Amino acid sequence: MKAYIRKATDRLSIHPRSISNASFSLAGRRQALRIIAGLALPSVSTVAFATLGGASASSAPPPPTEQKIHPILKPLKINRGGKPTGFCIDVHAHIFNASDIDVVGFIRKDVGHKFVGDIERFIDGMALVAGELQNIEISAAKELGFLREIAEKMRGMSDVNIAKEMDGFASGKRDSIARDIAQAMTKHDGLIDLYKKLKREFYEQSQKAESKREPPKQATPIPGPTTFDEKTVLNAIDPARRIREYDRFTAGIPGVIPRFDPDGTFELVGHMLSYRWMNLRDYARFYTENNNAFGIDAMFASFVNFDRWLNIAGTSSQAEQMELHALLSKLSGGYMLPIVAYNPWTDIAEKDASFKLVQDAVLNHGFIGVKIYPPTGFFPYGNGSLHYPTSERHPPLDALDEKLLQMFSWCAKNNVPVMAHSAESNGRDAGSDTFGGPDGWKALLNRIGTTPPVIGSLAHFGGGESASMTAPNNWPERFAVMMASPQGKRLFGDLAFWDQMLDCSLPHDKCDVAKERLRTAFSKNVDLSKRLMFGTDWDMLSQVPRWDRYPTILVRNLRGIVLDLNAFLYENAMRCFGLENGGAQRSRVLNELSKVEGHLPEWLQFAPSVDGT
Repeated sequence: MKAYIRKATDRLSIHPRSISNASFSLAGRRQALRIIAGLALPSVSTVAFATLGGASASSAPPPPTEQKIHPILKPLKINRGGKPTGFCIDVHAHIFNASDIDVVGFIRKDVGHKFVGDIERFIDGMALVAGELQNIEISAAKELGFLREIAEKMRGMSDVNIAKEMDGFASGKRDSIARDIAQAMTKHDGLIDLYKKLKREFYEQSQKAESKREPPKQATPIPGPTTFDEKTVLNAIDPARRIREYDRFTAGIPGVIPRFDPDGTFELVGHMLSYRWMNLRDYARFYTENNNAFGIDAMFASFVNFDRWLNIAGTSSQAEQMELHALLSKLSGGYMLPIVAYNPWTDIAEKDASFKLVQDAVLNHGFIGVKIYPPTGFFPYGNGSLHYPTSERHPPLDALDEKLLQMFSWCAKNNVPVMAHSAESNGRDAGSDTFGGPDGWKALLNRIGTTPPVIGSLAHFGGGESASMTAPNNWPERFAVMMASPQGKRLFGDLAFWDQMLDCSLPHDKCDVAKERLRTAFSKNVDLSKRLMFGTDWDMLSQVPRWDRYPTILVRNLRGIVLDLNAFLYENAMRCFGLENGGAQRSRVLNELSKVEGHLPEWLQFAPSVDGT
């Protein structure tokens, strides 16, 4: 029996120990084994699986050729008590994993380069751990096969039972990841001791901050950790466990202290080693389904292309990632809509392969936008004329501009938004942090002009934090001025990962600076309320304690600054991405979702019209 399970789980990328882990209930284990037993049969392309516990596969009739997709990842419900308006769209989220990128380079450089000392050493060590544990089992190709088969196997099951099955499987997988991380850390001298030190400092700093509240919180003091094992890691990478611990620490009072928490690095690494559907389920549970969730109705998830900026990802090709995100969108019933990655370096080296993937994703697979990541190696435009701010390697700068212009021009003509990281952060080095700023966007707008103008989504809208908070940059102000120009009339921005505004009830200089930067931007453009959108940047945001409270706390602290919350949370996103009734991209999206069982999600079904009705 053990050999049979191992063979089945090897094929489907399931750890046998995940199934037998103590976190599974006996019933959950039995159901998981029943699913695995079914999935070990021949592919659904040749044999129709019977429902769980039903007739044998050999006696089942072949499926109809036009059978619709069963949405096994659709949220069970949307909490209506959290948000202050009707609908909410998160325009900026991620669910990619370590097999999609050079995970060591990404964590070390994009995530860790701004830190020094013990924090930098800890992040470097965890980057190596993530690299050692990343393997073929979480590749896009493996996950595609798993999801296609399990979706068919669960056809006819209730939504509640499907969620139980999927969450039970995810729990077992998460236990396995925690065990692997803990074991791998023992092979890196001093890494566990470094974690304990940083965790003690986090508690000490946070408790001092809590004492400054009026009135002070009467929270249970939490001493620094004295032991370390797989449960330590599990308490960090399991969102529910991490949230419970932080609630105990803060006496359950909503609030977030934006300080470095090493458990946030654990959680990020945990997501990097998980299936993408597991990351989507975590998002849906804590932002949408739970009784205390904000009630996000939809999220737009982009994968990324860091090839050659870091190293080439060797496991999941960009085409497979595109195919998987298209399937995940349908399996979520349209709760998630996908955004495709673009990389000009790929186009230079591979004869426009990235541009062709963009066209295919948008025209044939329901993708609603393009994601670029300037801080890892280029300006949106002007590379040949602007000061190139890093000594890192790069291709010919004029060639970069040529490829970027081709992509931006096609997207403008086809009404496709291009989302770009536009904060002073997450570069390959400190110099690269400046690539996402206004200079490259100004060069792009001047080059393309108004026939038609670019649709741009300025991710992070200059960022809540800049390289120096004592002398912060003026990027939000400059972006606001661009938006008021004829060339910038289709520019939008999002406030994803403005974590400096997470707890403004304490005397935080960073919070005051972030608010003032936004107020200044609004003073330069009276129509800015029609251009800013809500975003989280999850799962990058998962590094922050109580990331689940981000929407609630951000909206609370935006009152008096962003005056039209309904536009911020919903309407601006519908306009930017052309999803209104009569919108430029709506028909393509509806065509893809027509392949899914059930009704359109309400946020899309009851969309406003282009004329505002």
